[in-house]
Amino acid sequence: MNAKKIAASAVALALGTSAIVAPQATALPEEFVSPPGVLGNPEQDDCQITMEDNVSTSQPGEAREADQNGVAAGVALNEANTEYLAWVTLDSKGERIFKRAVANAEIANKATKDVTQSFTVKEQQSGALAFDAELKDKKVNLDVTDIVPVNNDSFSVKPGDEQKVSAKLGLNNSLDKQTWAWKINQPTSSGQSVTRVNTWATVDVAPWPIETDNCLPITASSTKSKAIIADGNEYDTGITVANAENDFERLTGNVTVGGKAVADAKVRVDADGKVYVTLPKNATGGVDNDKPAKVDVQLLAQPREETKDSKFEAYNSPQALRVVDDLGRVTQDSPEFTGEVPVQKFAPEYKSPATVKPGKTVNVALKTQPGDVRGKAVDATYTVKNAPEGWTAEPAKDGTLKVTAPKGAKGGDTAEFTVEVAYPDGSVDTLKPVVNVKDFDTTGATPGYGEEKGKRGTEVTLTQNEKLPKGSTFTITEDQDLGDWKPQVDPNTGEITVTIPKSANPGDEKTILVDVKYPDGSTDKKVPAKVIVLNEPSYGEVTDKPGEKVELPQTGDVVDGSTFTINPKQDLGDWKPVVDEKTGKVTVTIPENAKPGDEKEILVDVKDPKSGKTDTVPAKVIVHGAPEYPAVEKTPGDKVTLPPKTDGVPPKSTYEITPDQDLGDWKPEIDPKTGEITVTVPETAKDGDKKTIDVTVTYPGGKTDKVPAEITVKDPKTPGKDDEPGTPGTETPGTPENPDNKGPKVIVIPGETKELNPEVIGDKNGDPTYKIPDGWKIPDGWKITVDPKTGDVNITAPKDATPGTKIEVPVEITFPDGEKKTQEIPVEVGETSEGTIPYVPGQKNPLVIFVPKDADKGTDPKLPEGWTIVERGDNSFTVEVPEGTKPGVYEVVFPGKNGEVKVLVEVKQAVTEQGSSENLQKCFANMSSESNPLLWLVPVGLLIAIGAPLAGPLGQELGKAAANVSAQMNIPNPLEQFGIGGNTNRRPQPEWVTQLQAEANRIQAQFGPQVTQAAAIGLSLAGLAAGLGILAALCKDGELPEWAASSANVEGSSAKKDAEGSSKEEKPAEEKPAEEK
Repeated sequence: MNAKKIAASAVALALGTSAIVAPQATALPEEFVSPPGVLGNPEQDDCQITMEDNVSTSQPGEAREADQNGVAAGVALNEANTEYLAWVTLDSKGERIFKRAVANAEIANKATKDVTQSFTVKEQQSGALAFDAELKDKKVNLDVTDIVPVNNDSFSVKPGDEQKVSAKLGLNNSLDKQTWAWKINQPTSSGQSVTRVNTWATVDVAPWPIETDNCLPITASSTKSKAIIADGNEYDTGITVANAENDFERLTGNVTVGGKAVADAKVRVDADGKVYVTLPKNATGGVDNDKPAKVDVQLLAQPREETKDSKFEAYNSPQALRVVDDLGRVTQDSPEFTGEVPVQKFAPEYKSPATVKPGKTVNVALKTQPGDVRGKAVDATYTVKNAPEGWTAEPAKDGTLKVTAPKGAKGGDTAEFTVEVAYPDGSVDTLKPVVNVKDFDTTGATPGYGEEKGKRGTEVTLTQNEKLPKGSTFTITEDQDLGDWKPQVDPNTGEITVTIPKSANPGDEKTILVDVKYPDGSTDKKVPAKVIVLNEPSYGEVTDKPGEKVELPQTGDVVDGSTFTINPKQDLGDWKPVVDEKTGKVTVTIPENAKPGDEKEILVDVKDPKSGKTDTVPAKVIVHGAPEYPAVEKTPGDKVTLPPKTDGVPPKSTYEITPDQDLGDWKPEIDPKTGEITVTVPETAKDGDKKTIDVTVTYPGGKTDKVPAEITVKDPKTPGKDDEPGTPGTETPGTPENPDNKGPKVIVIPGETKELNPEVIGDKNGDPTYKIPDGWKIPDGWKITVDPKTGDVNITAPKDATPGTKIEVPVEITFPDGEKKTQEIPVEVGETSEGTIPYVPGQKNPLVIFVPKDADKGTDPKLPEGWTIVERGDNSFTVEVPEGTKPGVYEVVFPGKNGEVKVLVEVKQAVTEQGSSENLQKCFANMSSESNPLLWLVPVGLLIAIGAPLAGPLGQELGKAAANVSAQMNIPNPLEQFGIGGNTNRRPQPEWVTQLQAEANRIQAQFGPQVTQAAAIGLSLAGLAAGLGILAALCKDGELPEWAASSANVEGSSAKKDAEGSSKEEKPAEEKPAEEK
């Protein structure tokens, strides 16, 4: 007899007799699933198993087999690619009774040309059958036991069609194994022959005892139950069985305490699925205080009449119900169901000590009653055992003790009584009330302490609750077992202080006894003070992704019987947590709309059954995201480095290349800590190929994700087309994609590095090479590199770069035939989004706003009314500001992790040429004094407008223009200090130069980039126009700014007279640049 049969027999024996150890009912295979077939075929119907697999002409020499619960369906194609083999095996190892079985095969014609193919299907004879194909690294070898032909053994199939054949199998459940097999020819033809054979077996089985008639697991659950007692009566346990309407009469059970069976206990399930338990008297012990807190109930399903004589233990023996998972199934790993039912304890207590006068009687009542069972007061009986000599004590039905003291008793005498309380379950409590004799002429109060509650490590204080005679003294009673408790009592006031030791457990109750001595010499001994140790519930935290179900177990120390509920006074939004009211485990599914980085605290109320106190504790869920790899395009031979985007990915996540994926010639490596992938694109890769490298990321909690990294092969060598001019099939050297040899503008913020991957057409005779042209100097502070093989460009702007600064980076491309092209990359330094961003509507350059570091990436900001987003970058937004927007400071608001993040944009008025030539003449008349600062503005504007670096090459033109203006305006030429125009002596700069320089910087920002791109002759004119434009902007209606007019309006000055003439001569010069602009 095997071990399983011994265990099953023990179960059968336990059902009729008592047992010390709880019987186990596990008469099932070592590996199983219920419902049958659910793992292999999720669409299975009731008691049906379907196993299926296939091979095609692309897999010669390969065999495949699907196997579960003793049902196997296989198919193979021989190495010569001439015939298929299909088979079905039914094996008793699954311990299933097979009721009906059908073998099926589907033969498909997948030919790409119009070729009809003919097939024959031949059943194989009994005996050993070897086939030239490998299954799990071994050649196929079958032991055919049964022969059955298919319903159609010869047929033709057109391209794109398939033919199904089937055979009803003859079953013999007395055999350990049955196998059927068929060979199917692989036809040959003059066309392209592509076929596929799909084999499957459909088998109906009988349900096991733990299954319903349609093979679903019988499902039990436990809800909150009221306590029961072992008095021989039947009690509803609160346990229910959800789907037992046809099976309840087969359900029995075991009752255990601490793993030991309760003898003669009974378990019954009614037609509604309610579970009842009867415990015999004395089953839970004879001492009330020592009774177990609970009993465990296990449910057993007895065999059905129609299958109880099966050779399989899975059918002929009782089976324990198991816990059903979220998918409605049980497996060999599913724990057996156990329902917990609390046991009622009584624990009454007297009001003690009581006081009595010598020779008098006192009634000592119960402070705590025994309670009730299921709403009815327990039938308790009270018996006094051996009252002290001379004392009498008579218990009433309600437990009140009528005590009479001897007449000769003296103040300070003490009598302790033993009262035994018996209950219907056979248990007893032994109570010891104390009565003290008092001289009521000197003492008129009874000492006593209440009770205090606290957590481990905290100090509690207990005070006397009665006013005692002055001069009473207090001491801790000697010879009491206090363990780690170290109480102290104030000898004069009786106040007790004690620190609850760390070794205490929540729910512990510690009684500290105090002796009281009165001035008359009488005493009260062993006055009790009680301390209750409170719960210390707590939860950890868990992290997972949106849509995932998470669990948070209660990890603190709590009293047995503590109850847990979700705090109702909290805003949970879309979070729907549930808590197990007995264990405290919180289960919640993270909402799909949760974002990585979100944290949710779920408040749980924990009620202490002893103290009645409720603690509210948080359970935290942190939402994380999955890493993302950027999709890149690379050429054959390139070494690629792919760092993942890990925003919201929890720290200490690990990465690995997903095993068992077909990577071909690609040999990726990965950093297990950072997830960075390094791989070289194979030289054999072709243009347009896409390779997906799957990465498995394991999060700290143990869960995993499979994340793809995609690389597209972009071969710069593109073959010519037969229908284009030139030699058919040849390749021509490529040119940069941008026809004007300029790529799109690149925005770089100070200190940031941008990587560019320009695409250039190549040729199969060789790849282009790339470099910075000889003679081009990288601007100071910038770092610019070009990969000579790939053309990848890395540009790093200086940390102190001024927003608005523009450069053009040339890249020289040399093709295999020697042809050279230069592609220029326009680069502009963008704003950092810190502080206020200045912007003038209507200008060509767009407003680019970079996402602040504390803002959520990927979320559009809230814009002022009328503003629109025209482009979204990885870390920036390009915004269109309507022309006509009023000057002022506007807010662009980003959502952030800790609230809103605001970026300020200052809209400024565009500088335009204002005023007529008449007004400009007035302005000249007001400023034509050598000491007037505006006279410096024209020549300085010329220099600033074009930039000092160009002053040398263009000195002749600038000198002429500056000297001409200076002579007409009767002012010195300040350009002389740069070696340009005339030999007038340098003049000292007045104090207002600071203001002038500020204006000059603004003008440079507006005009400089345009001027530097103009031709030489145009520079002079544009510079002059710029200078005059500044004057026109400053001179409105012929009036100078206050700072510029201070020395220009001296009555009768020669300067004013000279200016009148000068202004007339300047009028043409004033208009001409305006026309040319």
